Amino acid sequence: MNKIVISTIAAASLVLASSSKYEITPMIGYVDTKEHVDLENHATFGVAVSRNMDDDCKFDKIELGLLHSNGADYENSTLDTNVNQLFVNGVKEYKLNDKFKLYALAGLGYEKISDSQSNNDSGTLFNYGVGAAYSLTEELSLKLDARHQLKFDGDRNLLYTLGLSIPFGEKGTKVVELDSDNDGVLDSNDKCPTTKPGIKVDTNGCELDSDNDGVVDSMDKCPTTPTGTKVDATGCAVAIDSDNDGVLDSNDKCPTTKPGIKVDTNGCELDSDNDGVVDSMDKCPTSPTGTKVDTNGCEVLNKPADLGIIFETNSDKIKSSDLVKFDKYVTYLKAVEDAKVVLEAHTDSIGNAAYNLNLSQKRANSTKKQLVEMGIDETRIEAIGYGETKPKVSNDTAENRQLNRRVTARIVK
Repeated sequence: MNKIVISTIAAASLVLASSSKYEITPMIGYVDTKEHVDLENHATFGVAVSRNMDDDCKFDKIELGLLHSNGADYENSTLDTNVNQLFVNGVKEYKLNDKFKLYALAGLGYEKISDSQSNNDSGTLFNYGVGAAYSLTEELSLKLDARHQLKFDGDRNLLYTLGLSIPFGEKGTKVVELDSDNDGVLDSNDKCPTTKPGIKVDTNGCELDSDNDGVVDSMDKCPTTPTGTKVDATGCAVAIDSDNDGVLDSNDKCPTTKPGIKVDTNGCELDSDNDGVVDSMDKCPTSPTGTKVDTNGCEVLNKPADLGIIFETNSDKIKSSDLVKFDKYVTYLKAVEDAKVVLEAHTDSIGNAAYNLNLSQKRANSTKKQLVEMGIDETRIEAIGYGETKPKVSNDTAENRQLNRRVTARIVK
């Protein structure tokens, strides 16, 4: 064990010898040997040499020291002995202010007793302690510490030392972090070290661009431009209309509208009749508001609906005032070329059933003829007369019979 400790101390000495930044501390001390068998308390003196370590080291200093006690007395005896201690410690410092700092230390050593008596033998020891250092001048510091020493054979000492620390060798240059342009970012981290006074900067020391448009705040006349907006040298939106629809890109919610398409104030294609189908897809662009439409934008006409045509008694002629009632079917059939229409004509129950059947067919045919005259191919029209066989209501009153005299239409595909 002794050889190991001595080898460790020798290796530490070589490390110190390769350094260029040291402190030497002559010191005096007092050894309290209450737990040190038969050896009285005694004074000691010596010297410690320490090296200041790099920032990445766990210790701030490595200390190598030698203490000598001359003629320490044995209790109840006229004999005395010399005691020499060689030790190496790691030191951790805690700076309180420019003058005062605390430190803690721990390490191994070897105690040599020249005249062993009463089981007081030479041996290795472990020591730890705390201390304080006060700077008298820039070069000199007064140090006071207390150390607990434990020998591996069970003996224990309390050691108090007072020393004067003196630096020697090449000193490390004290690095002063500068902020040349006073922007709050140190020069070592400042990518824009010549920022003018009063300019707000980011963490790199460069002037802020709050809206990230590429124009710094001091030059930005439009400092709240939305992200992604193309701007000019003043930071304001460039009047760009990429799809030439008359709405600037900054306000265009549909920036890829095809040429020739009419758009609303958002730059999106118009739906003039508000039926949910844009104009370019709307084959019936004038559907009344609230009308239920299909994907073509045309009113859904797939259920039989009474055209509301009023025929004179025993007549199949359509009055000019009723022509408007055909418009929505004509519009739909012209818009949706694969659609067809089924016309169904009915009568009331007055008269002969065969006669009524013939009359209903004539009225269905008249209705078909009117659609043809309005531009619908006759092959797309089916006309059926049902006579009195499908009354809508009972024929017991004049009003009901009027309801039964009807022509309905429905779209089929």
